[in-house]
Amino acid sequence: MKFMLTKIPAMTGLCLVLLGGSAPGGKLPSLRPPLEVRPLNVQAESDKALAEALRSQSPAAFGRLRQRIRHAPSPYTRYWLSYLALYESIYYLRQADRGRAEQAIRQGLALFQEHPPQRSEDFALLAYMQGFAIQFRSGMAAAAASAKVRDNATQALQLDARNLRAYYVLGSTDFYTPARYGGGKKAEAFLLKALTMPDQTTKAAQTPAWGREQAYELLVKLYQRESRPVLARRYYAEARRLFPGSQTLPELGRSLARPVAANP
Repeated sequence: MKFMLTKIPAMTGLCLVLLGGSAPGGKLPSLRPPLEVRPLNVQAESDKALAEALRSQSPAAFGRLRQRIRHAPSPYTRYWLSYLALYESIYYLRQADRGRAEQAIRQGLALFQEHPPQRSEDFALLAYMQGFAIQFRSGMAAAAASAKVRDNATQALQLDARNLRAYYVLGSTDFYTPARYGGGKKAEAFLLKALTMPDQTTKAAQTPAWGREQAYELLVKLYQRESRPVLARRYYAEARRLFPGSQTLPELGRSLARPVAANP
């Protein structure tokens, strides 16, 4: 399953202030932050951590970001720690280390076992990670995992019918389910529905906003697979306008340049 991890909301960082000194009888000390005060955007920082890890061939960047998340406590701390574990698993897969990749995603999923999901966003991320973890299973275990993915994504929509990420997960699950098991029939509808949803349904700080870029990418791949190049190019062009800095869309664009026989 291809994962692109795209545009998530800000998480407030922990800030310290230092008192400036003053001579007796002088002015009162001023409050000066020792560092620039900036919110912690875990989604953007996760992208950077993955890029740095791949460049340095070391997972150290994930450990540093994990500490920053833990020192900026919020209602979404466990959510973002799980999300980061997904990125770390992606890194190990790209390093051809399936053992550590599986271990990383299991650690992320374990956070949901310790603290069961309650919010729509929790169920959507849990379903997303369960879908990613299916590649480490086979046979009946994989089939059972797919059912859990659909159940949790559906639960996310029951709690918030406008959750873009839940529609994306349902579309992704159907896209990657083999046709002999009934897959490939609902992906288009779910992905198009995802694109009609807002990035966030609440303006509360630290809530997630990823999923739109991934939905576009998968929709383009679906149209490629079905030999519908006009639609593939249309949605690719939309995605490029919305995400000009994407690291993965250019590769998808190169695949669109290859000749494909269109369906009538």
